[in-house]
Amino acid sequence: MSDRWQHGVMNRGFARVSAAVPECRVADIEFNCEHILSLWERADAEGSALVVFPELAVTGYTVRDLFLDHRLLQRSEAALVDLAQAGKDLSTLALVGVALRIGNGVYNLAAALHGGQILGITPKAYLPNYREFEEARWFRPGLEVEPGSTVSIAGREVPFGLDLLYRAENIPDLIIGAEICEDYWVHLPPSVYQISAGATVLCNLSASNFVIGKAELRRLLARSHSDRGKCAYIYVAAGPGESSTDLAFDADAFICENGSVLAESTRFDRADQLVTIDIDLDALIHERISTNSFGDCSQHQHREFRHMTFEAPVAKGLRREIPAHPFLPSNPETL
Repeated sequence: MSDRWQHGVMNRGFARVSAAVPECRVADIEFNCEHILSLWERADAEGSALVVFPELAVTGYTVRDLFLDHRLLQRSEAALVDLAQAGKDLSTLALVGVALRIGNGVYNLAAALHGGQILGITPKAYLPNYREFEEARWFRPGLEVEPGSTVSIAGREVPFGLDLLYRAENIPDLIIGAEICEDYWVHLPPSVYQISAGATVLCNLSASNFVIGKAELRRLLARSHSDRGKCAYIYVAAGPGESSTDLAFDADAFICENGSVLAESTRFDRADQLVTIDIDLDALIHERISTNSFGDCSQHQHREFRHMTFEAPVAKGLRREIPAHPFLPSNPETL
């Protein structure tokens, strides 16, 4: 009975998720995809239903004007198709940052890969173009993409837009939404509508650069968002190998749930990192049901979303700390 409890019943209502920070070489697509695939395989071996990579992980964020180079964009699209095919036997859904030319523009995207296919691509809604950022120089804003849009990639029509959610068919209430970096810093993030549509796990693919105090601010935003949204929030920033400019990147990745940080990376580590934890979906749904104002707000912020489905692995055991005294604060100062 104890073994069955450990490997079966005990994990019901939970979903294992991972945040991955791969080593990066700017514009070295082959090298970057090798490290993405390696971490994707590790996440799959650990039983994760989901693994999230940084913004523009395929090329690196700081290639700058090379985002306007036709050859780089062709290689980027081919690499994404090859990466999806290389992971066709992996059960873990991967969210990978990539730049693609679509029509007459280039978009900064989060691509969902599973079963050898690209399930969907979500564009970055808001492009920062202030201080050290110049993204409007290279990319088109995702806000201009009409709901229900698709794009042809390798001869297949792929859902494209801000109206995409990813739902695990075999894990109740595991519904995943994606947004990209700056979308997280605006006062009305796209994930607000994803939460109202039922998303329980929100993912931010970021290349946020390091400045003093920014790591604490990232956690403040994610903790607040996950508390108000009764959800989990996975944040993944780019690593130190990213920069070819005067910017610094700190490999900051963490996973929040309902207002608390559950797990985090080692900042400024130059090696590949994988952060994995089990999310308590049952607790999140209980919070949503018991907080009547959450349902009221969701109804008033309702938008239609397309649901892309996938079969997720169900992890054995439980990768999560269970406090001996759950009703007492864990923070020594608060206690």
